[in-house]
Amino acid sequence: MPNAAPTRARRIAKVSATMAVLTIVVAALQVVAYVAIFLHPDGLAELAAREVLPPGAAFTLTPASIAAGFVTGAIPVALSLYGLWHAHALFRGWRDGPIFTEASGRRLVRMGAALALMPAAALVSSGLTSLVLTLGNPPGQRTVQIAVSDDPIVMAIAGGLLVVVGWVMAEAARLAEENEAFV
Repeated sequence: MPNAAPTRARRIAKVSATMAVLTIVVAALQVVAYVAIFLHPDGLAELAAREVLPPGAAFTLTPASIAAGFVTGAIPVALSLYGLWHAHALFRGWRDGPIFTEASGRRLVRMGAALALMPAAALVSSGLTSLVLTLGNPPGQRTVQIAVSDDPIVMAIAGGLLVVVGWVMAEAARLAEENEAFV
């Protein structure tokens, strides 16, 4: 039976090359979509009423509330871009060379941390965004809306898994390098 390792290595490199490009495309689309939302106040108002605020909550979009909403809404977007950047670097590394490296482990840890922190970032962002959108309301009509579901919990667990796998990979690469030095 011929050695399948070169075939697997080529497949890993090929898929990683595709994923490296895909992570950049997704990151670019995420930025474009996020900015586009804030360039269309009517769509932004509809999105805020549907996704950010409780049903029937009063709010007025002003330039200041739009700017503040852009900043608070950017928290999970920035974290996502951070994770995508490390995913891109990980795939690029796998495309170009060895798979089991300490650098791969570090990138997995950083990607996993971003994924694990995403639910908390989304909670903080949604709460702050709902508050800044209703700051112009009279006292008693300002709102802080926070929504919780089980999907973010699964995301946090998956992120935690990537962190631990990254630690394991980095340690395995370190031990392999150490063993190589003895031989």
